[in-house]
Amino acid sequence: MKTKKMLIGMDKERARIIKDLLGRKKGRLLDIGCWDDYEYFKDLDCDFWGLDKFKVCEMPHFIKQDLDKNTKLPFRDNFFDIVFAFEVLEHLQFPEKIINEIKRVIKPDGIILISLPNDYTWDMRIKFLLGKDPFFHFDKKGNISELRHKTIFKASVAKKWLEKFFPISEIFCLGRFVGEKFLPSRFRNFLARIYPDLFCRVQIFKIEAKDFK
Repeated sequence: MKTKKMLIGMDKERARIIKDLLGRKKGRLLDIGCWDDYEYFKDLDCDFWGLDKFKVCEMPHFIKQDLDKNTKLPFRDNFFDIVFAFEVLEHLQFPEKIINEIKRVIKPDGIILISLPNDYTWDMRIKFLLGKDPFFHFDKKGNISELRHKTIFKASVAKKWLEKFFPISEIFCLGRFVGEKFLPSRFRNFLARIYPDLFCRVQIFKIEAKDFK
């Protein structure tokens, strides 16, 4: 699938961190913008539901839905024990509506894990200064791809934006892939935590529903 090459999907390091943040939580799990995530999380003791506009891999329950055209999640209130939304909100026209839907479908004792990218890392800034456009994807006809980021987040701004909707219990900052051949992930993640706007590629936020339900 051509679109798959345009996106950075789940990776083993991030999946391990997500499992650590999830702990022993079980039950119904909804992955919004699931892509190929099930390949990394099928070992979880959960009833996995995926929702996306593209179907990339097989999973127990999959719903094809374009959240820009229909922002209503097709589930009843308090249906899920866990909700994932990994690097999907920045692709949507109305991310606030999806956040309200997440709050609606999560159980009062549920866990929400959301990740948001940082589009202001040091290497992205250099590309922009050199006249390159690191923020958008273009097709062969020169049209801006539907897979582009509709919201351009900086790490510090992403945190403040998400805190408008949820109390955040934990944050994990993932370091850039740049330098991974020379720098261990522990050091890259340390830099990401100390200087997130420059060195963090993705922030993973843990939210516990008991804090807002």
